[in-house]
Amino acid sequence: MLFVVYALDLKPISEYDRIIKYADDTTLVVPEKSSVDVATEFGHLEDCSRPNKLTINKDKTVEIIFRRPKSRHFLTPAPLHYANQVDEVKLLGVYLTNTFLFHYSCQPPPNYW
Repeated sequence: MLFVVYALDLKPISEYDRIIKYADDTTLVVPEKSSVDVATEFGHLEDCSRPNKLTINKDKTVEIIFRRPKSRHFLTPAPLHYANQVDEVKLLGVYLTNTFLFHYSCQPPPNYW
């Protein structure tokens, strides 16, 4: 029940940003045109979590910067101090790369057959 209250209370600062919640996972999407930076929006997530006695596991927190596949003049921003910057993430069983390629893993659990 507490997670449901938290999930309903949680809103991003910027109208362009999105917070996607699924079970106990939260994904923060901050586009380039956002009026706030990722650090500010992440701080807002932490501030909203505290009153509900929830914590963000920073050991599992990653940052991915999406870009065009053949971009020649792409400058990767400095990584956030609390997150590892990665080139691939797994969201709901789908692996996304920083150039918008994707693949999925459909391995049956051990002893399935």
